[in-house]
Amino acid sequence: MSKLEKNKQGVIAIADLHIDVSLSLVQRNGRQLALQDKTFNLFKSLMNHAPGVARHDQLHKAVWGDTHVTPDALTQRIKMLREALGPAPDGGEYIVSVHGEGYRLRYSVKKLTTRTMTPQTRRFSLRHLLVLTLVIFLLVILYEILDQAGFAHLFHKALHQQ
Repeated sequence: MSKLEKNKQGVIAIADLHIDVSLSLVQRNGRQLALQDKTFNLFKSLMNHAPGVARHDQLHKAVWGDTHVTPDALTQRIKMLREALGPAPDGGEYIVSVHGEGYRLRYSVKKLTTRTMTPQTRRFSLRHLLVLTLVIFLLVILYEILDQAGFAHLFHKALHQQ
């Protein structure tokens, strides 16, 4: 079982980064970093293999599964991850290339005992909740308009066909 599987509800720390794996969030100094899903999966795979080397084939499998991609795709995704993370506290990189093998993290992966994500994380989640509430509100209004126009039966028909 990997460190991340043991820590599904907690936060992982790598140098000045805090990673909430269950929410797919990465923060540095209280600021959320934007990572695409595939880039986050790549980072997660590197964390799973830490402190060892994640081989090229392991990283390909973690990010693309059985989909065939060129070897350059991994190189480009590593570049995207490095750019998103920025420089490490010492000015170097978080990720080290291991020639002919793969990549590894320069820093140890530590499990934090409690969630230490900043209030920005809660605002991020609150923003999603507000958008969802707005969408539901608009759907209810649309339903009422269609009901008054006599088209609400189309909603019922579409729902019951599945």
